[in-house]
Amino acid sequence: MQYIKQATPHHDYSLSITFESGSAMKYSMSQFLHQLRFAPLRDFKVWLHLEVFPTRLEWNKGAHQVTLNIEELIPHQDKK
Repeated sequence: MQYIKQATPHHDYSLSITFESGSAMKYSMSQFLHQLRFAPLRDFKVWLHLEVFPTRLEWNKGAHQVTLNIEELIPHQDKK
């Protein structure tokens, strides 16, 4: 299992994410902002207030908490 080490929000609503393993990825959130779940992130002050936990990212500023779990960032791979 990978764990999130660091995440940085960018002005284009993308995230630069680094994992404890040393791997990194860029993840765009712009296509999700129309969904009710992620709508609070349209407020740029909320977007920039990101908290990083090993298995999730959270935005706790504003009226509603938004959580993005690591399972949503990394596609599930079936064990063979």
